[in-house]
Amino acid sequence: MSWEAANRTIQPYLVQAVADDAPEGSFMVRRAETVEFPTFWTFHKAVVPPTGQVGVNLVGASWLLPRTVIQEDHGRVADVLLPNPGLTFYMLVAGGQVSKVDPSRAGLNPAWRKAGAHVVIASLWPDSATNAEIQEERNMIRERSKDLRTLAPESGAYFNESHISSALSLVTTTSSFWV
Repeated sequence: MSWEAANRTIQPYLVQAVADDAPEGSFMVRRAETVEFPTFWTFHKAVVPPTGQVGVNLVGASWLLPRTVIQEDHGRVADVLLPNPGLTFYMLVAGGQVSKVDPSRAGLNPAWRKAGAHVVIASLWPDSATNAEIQEERNMIRERSKDLRTLAPESGAYFNESHISSALSLVTTTSSFWV
């Protein structure tokens, strides 16, 4: 899928995200756009600061949103993603070759075959945070990940980015990885 085609797919969501009808005191989006990166390395250099730090105090979860959800239910996608008090990364993945390969010939989470966006939610805390504060952040991401999953319960998570409560159910056939 070209960048132009991806923009056509995401445009209704971006219009909804920037709408001026947000309740007083809520999160407001003033600008929403897409940026094309030719390689992962160029993305990494542009987005990740060179701190020299190893590790970070973070809890997160991700979910792959099918193209159909983005196109047909963009208002609900905005309703779920915009209230997130932590970090939200919304990355277009656009299917590509992976969506064309015979499923029996490639080891791949089936959710990638229909994915249009890879959504990651996360929360950070300072080194000085108390155990109660850390637990509060973990609980918030657990609840937000449940909300995110309701957008496409039949989808899945990128293998190392499922919320821990989903990762613990690896042995079931309905976990984040085996949908």
